[in-house]
Amino acid sequence: MRIAFAFEPATGHLLPAVPFARELRRRGHAVWVLTDATGRTIARRAGLPTAHPNAGRPHVIVRDQAERLSPPLCAAEGIPAVTMSFGITQDDAPRVATERLHVCFAPASYAGRVESRVPVVHARPPTVNPDASGRNAAPDRVTVYATLGSIHGETPGWFEAVLSGLEDLDAEVVCSIGTRDAATLDPVPANATLHARVDQPALLRRCRLMLSHGGVAGIMEALAAGVPLLLTPLAGDHFAHADRCAALGVGRRLELEAVTPAGVHAAVVSALADRRLHTGARRIGTDIRTLPGPDHVADLVEAAAV
Repeated sequence: MRIAFAFEPATGHLLPAVPFARELRRRGHAVWVLTDATGRTIARRAGLPTAHPNAGRPHVIVRDQAERLSPPLCAAEGIPAVTMSFGITQDDAPRVATERLHVCFAPASYAGRVESRVPVVHARPPTVNPDASGRNAAPDRVTVYATLGSIHGETPGWFEAVLSGLEDLDAEVVCSIGTRDAATLDPVPANATLHARVDQPALLRRCRLMLSHGGVAGIMEALAAGVPLLLTPLAGDHFAHADRCAALGVGRRLELEAVTPAGVHAAVVSALADRRLHTGARRIGTDIRTLPGPDHVADLVEAAAV
C-alpha cells in the first residue's frame, strides 16, 4: 500500500507522527512525506523519505489538520484522507471532502469535543511511551526543564530570564536551546546546564516542572509524565494550548512581557508549590498513557484506504 504523510513544515508537526509512519513502513507499506523544501529537510532528518521510486497515486493520505497541500490533491484524485489533530481542533483548518477518519492524539479529557463529520478516534501521541510515568516521588533535588522547541530558541530574553531568574533556586535547571549559540547565554549559573537537544521523554520522568512555548508534542510528553507546565505562548496554536492547560488546572500562562528574572522566579516557585497543578497533570497523564497506540492507528489507516 502507498501511504503519503502531509504535514506543516515544522518539526513539532512532523515528529509526533514519525513512530507511526515507521510502524506502517515496518508493515511493508511505501511511506513518504508530502511537504515543501523546509519540510523535506525535517523529514530527511527524521529518516522519512520525501519521495518514493514507486510512488504513483497514494492509496491514502495521512495529514496534519493545518496543512494545505493535500486537500486539493485529495479532491482532484479522490484520495481518501485521515486527518490528525493534536488536542485542539483549528477552526480555520482546511476541510477535505474525502476525509474518512479523524485521529486526535490527545485524550478526550484534554481535547474536549472534537468537531468532525467523520468518526473520531483518540490515540496516544506516538512520542509518548505508555510507561512514561514513574517519576520518582521524592527526588533528591527538584529538576526544572526549559525549552522553546526547535524553532523559537532565538526568542530574545527568554532563556536569559530563565537562567537568571532561577539562579538562586535550589533546583537543577536543564535548558534545551536547540540551534541557539550557547555562548550567547554565558555565564551559565552553576545549577543550570545547556543542551542543543535532550531525550525529552526520559528527562521529563525526573522533572517537577516544564517551561515551554506551548508546542503540543512537548505538552503531551510532559503531561504523560505527570509534569505540570508553565507556558509562554509565542505563535499559532500555542495560545489555545496554553489556555487549555490553564483551564484544566495542569499548567499556567506566563506572558512574554512577564518573562523577566523576577517574573520567572515567582512563577516557578508558585507553580512548584501548587499541588493542584501536579495532581491535575498526573490525572491527564494517566488518560494519555492508557490511549491506544500506533499499532491501533495503523490498523485504522489501513482500513481507511480500502
